[in-house]
This record gives sequence, structure tokens and C-alpha cells, in this order.
Amino acid sequence: MALTQISTAGVKDDAVTAGKIPADAVGSSEIAANAVGSSELADNAVDTAAIVNQAVNASKIADGTITDSKLAGSTITSASIANTTILRGKMANNSVGSTEIMDEAVTLAKLEHGTGSNDGKFLRANNGADPSFETVSIPAGTTINGNADHRIVTATGTANTIQGESSFTHNPSTFDTTILHSTNTANDLIIQNDSSGTAAGARLTLQSGSNANTGPQEQFIVGSHSWLRQVPKSSGNMTLAKNGTNHTTFAADGDLVISDGDLVIGTSGHGIDFSATSGSGTSELLDDYEEGNWTPAFEDLSNTPTYYNLAGKYVKIGSFVTIWGMIQIGGTQPTFTNNTHQLKIAGLPFANDATTGYVGGAGPVTFQSWNIFGSTYNDYGANGVVTCGVTNSTRILFAVNPDANGGIRGTARRKSFEGGPIVTWTMSYRTTA
Repeated sequence: MALTQISTAGVKDDAVTAGKIPADAVGSSEIAANAVGSSELADNAVDTAAIVNQAVNASKIADGTITDSKLAGSTITSASIANTTILRGKMANNSVGSTEIMDEAVTLAKLEHGTGSNDGKFLRANNGADPSFETVSIPAGTTINGNADHRIVTATGTANTIQGESSFTHNPSTFDTTILHSTNTANDLIIQNDSSGTAAGARLTLQSGSNANTGPQEQFIVGSHSWLRQVPKSSGNMTLAKNGTNHTTFAADGDLVISDGDLVIGTSGHGIDFSATSGSGTSELLDDYEEGNWTPAFEDLSNTPTYYNLAGKYVKIGSFVTIWGMIQIGGTQPTFTNNTHQLKIAGLPFANDATTGYVGGAGPVTFQSWNIFGSTYNDYGANGVVTCGVTNSTRILFAVNPDANGGIRGTARRKSFEGGPIVTWTMSYRTTA
């Protein structure tokens, strides 16, 4: 009997089942190009139940047939991929992007790797454990000069040649990086910003762990001297220590604390500026402090007297000077070229800046066995309290104040010292020195 061609209209729905089609009967030649599109497949028609396990393997997929246009987003999961099924030859270039692969779909088992004796394309076998990454080999013909553990590798300017630097190392076990310089020249670590922009700063940042007791540290060592700068966690201060002993602290509240040492002003005319405080003075700069000794000396002596005590001390704070002096005559009393002239003591450590009235500055005087009262011993014969002051910028004179209203102050004559008195005095005055 002759066969009659059966059209699709002559075939009942669901008449052609899987059992009616021999295995491997439908190949790529039986399916017209683009014949099976998404419109020919009912939603969810091709699911995992419709495909026998391991049915779609590498041999069922022609090389280069899987492209990104054939895959819906997130269609490839780890359960959809048999181990070592998808090889490079089965995929067109750039065919599988991140949108076609679900998160964590590609596991180590899905990547081609070798066995215990055979290395793979991506991973190396690891005796049953998770594979490790394949060793990256340096291309043949490349030379590493000075190759040794922990050395930093730099370019040499010569093709296929790099240099392991013995003076520049990094130890990954201790996290120490060392730059060792062994020639008689300076060694610099340069951080430079060559931009002309207004924000083109340069910065070296040291940041410790937030719970580190010592905080970030910076150390300077030369010979037996070691300086350490750090910001301890407990205080937040910045401290400077020498050979383990705290030296200076820059406190978090702005105070500067010198634990052991002095604040030295290196240039004359500078000091501590109090201009932040209120006031209407002409200067608020404290630019000097000094203390020391000075030697009182008689003016216009005609001999060399001896002394049981001859001493003087002074303190200078800014432009204000306070002195103390003592004269105790010994066995040889002083004689002068003219005994009737005023008695003046030279030797002041600083000159007086100006005289107000008859003298600059003033102070009290104590004495013993001093014949100073009366017209013989002072020029106006006064008999009151004795004081001292500065005259002619650098000379001390002694004044006898009047003992009654309307009296005249007298100035001690040189003759008053002929009896060998003991005289002590103190006074304050201003200086421009």
C-alpha cells in the first residue's frame, strides 16, 4: 500500500510522544534554524523534570552554540551544570555574563582542574581537598637578578629582566618593610605631590588599631640615642620619650608639658607672648629672665680697701631688675680722692633706663656702725630713714630722708665710710637691656 504524507493537521495533539521517537532521531538537521523559539515553548515547559539527569553534556552542545542571546537572565545555577561540563570550546566569546549566572552558581567543582598527577587549566588538585589555584610560572626567558626571599622586585629597564632588591624587603610573617642604605649619603623617603591644584597636599599617615595601648608610634634612633613619639590610647596625648623616659607631652587639651628639661628661647627678643590676654600695655612679650651675681665697687678710690664681705645678687624678669648688695669693710678702710663728694657704688649688672626725679628705682637700707647722719656725713645734714636709688644710669647712691616736715633729703658723703660700717640694701629698677 502506498504511503500518504501526513500533515500537521492529520496528527492529533500529543500523538507524538517520546516513545514514538527513536533515540537520537531528532538532530540539528531535523530542526530548522530558529524553529524552536520562546513562543514554541510553553512557560516552564522545559524544566529539570523534562531533561534527564546529565542529558545535556558537553557532547550534546556544538562548539560556540551557547551565546548570551540564548540564555535568559539567572538561568544557569550550580544544579544546572554537571561537573566539568561547560568547557571553553562550547561557549562563544563573551557569551555568559554576570546576568546569566546566579550568585554562587559556579563552585570549585564546576571548574576544570587536574588530578594528583595532572594539572588543570585553572586549578591544581589538592589530594581530595578543595583545589588550589594553579601556579603562575614566569614566562620563559625572563631573568630575576638577585632573587631571594622577601625582596621587592623592580624593573631594570632591560627587556625580560627584573631585579630583586637586597636593600628593599618585606617580611609577610612580621609585616616589616625595610629600606636598608649602606653608603655615605642621605637616605630619603619622598612623598611628593607635583600637582598645581590648591588641594595638592602630601601626607604620611600612621594609624594603629583602635584598641592599641601604645597607639601609633614613630621612632628615631642614632647611636645610643632613641626618641619615640606616640599617641597612647589612654590619654590621647602625643608624647615624646628619649631612651624610654617620657620627656615632653603635647596634651589633648592644648597644654605643653616638659617632664624633664628647659624651654630654651634661641633668639634674643623672643619669649612668651601674652597678647591673648586683655590689657592696654605697649608690650605683652616676656622676653628675658636672668639671675646672677654682681660686685659692688666704690667710685674714686685712692687706695685698695679690704672687705670682710663684698657681694651682690640680682634677678631680671623682662625689663625689671631687683638687686641685693652688701659691703662690710675689713682691716683697710677705703680712702677717696675727695671725701666730701657724694658716695656712689658702681657695678650694677644693668643700666637704669631713665631717672624719675633725682633717682631711678628705690629701696630700703640696713646698716651698722655707719656715720651717715649730720652735715659732716650727708650733704644736707638729714637725720631720717636711709634709702637707696640709681643715679647716672649705673651708680647707686644713698639718701638720708628728712626726719621732720619741711626737711631736706641729704645724700651720703664718702667720708661716712671711714669708720668701717656694714651696709646692706635691696632695690628694684627698670632697664632697657
